[in-house]
Amino acid sequence: MGAQLIARAFGRQVYRHQTPELGFSPLHLAERPATAASHWPEEPWLQNCPANLHIMQWHFDTFELPEQAELLMTNNACKNQVYRIGHKVYGFQCHLEVTPEVVMGWLSEKDDWIAANRPHLSEQVQAQLSEYAEQSAEFAQQVAQAWMALVANSTQGLA
Repeated sequence: MGAQLIARAFGRQVYRHQTPELGFSPLHLAERPATAASHWPEEPWLQNCPANLHIMQWHFDTFELPEQAELLMTNNACKNQVYRIGHKVYGFQCHLEVTPEVVMGWLSEKDDWIAANRPHLSEQVQAQLSEYAEQSAEFAQQVAQAWMALVANSTQGLA
């Protein structure tokens, strides 16, 4: 689910970021908190996380990290990227769900701010798609498989 929406549901502020994050941005593992040393990262999708992972971003806003959250991934442009609350709530600021067609649709609907402040965004993102779309889709698949395994493990005793 969306990182901003979850943060808001947990009583945190969502606000305008000083710089919009548009296009594929590098993400990396967050520094490991000392309090989480025994269980972080237990996420299978983080175990083989590529060092040069670039994921699609399309946001003008950011948020305060919920107090209960463990930051899992970050970047230099926008600190709070991926987090977990407990064992079943995950927030992603980045867009794992995109396909090249979705990205091209977003670019075709760009607003006046983008036209005025990022006039070459379409060309930049098209070049990024060629470079990062496959790696991004593979990472999204890892996350989806881990999520399905979590759901399967959670429902085993319910049938």
